Amino acid sequence: MWSELVPYLGPSAIAALAVVAVLTGLLVPVRTHNRELGAKQAEIDRLVKALDKAENQRDRLMFGVADVTVGVMRSLPSAPEWAAAPPKDPVS
Repeated sequence: MWSELVPYLGPSAIAALAVVAVLTGLLVPVRTHNRELGAKQAEIDRLVKALDKAENQRDRLMFGVADVTVGVMRSLPSAPEWAAAPPKDPVS
């Protein structure tokens, strides 16, 4: 496409086309593209690992909270035991 226009354009127009192509992202070197793509993929991998670790920690914490809650509920007196107990004298 642009190669057909080269004989009819002057050097300044060709430079302007090159600048426009660079600014719009049409002339990005493959090496730069691969480097940036690799950096983004490494960041994605790091974030996925961090998310997995956070999820595992959350799960362990929730299981611990559930164990404590079950222990507290089991240690509370049941309703019939509580209702049958005589009231305590606050003075003594």
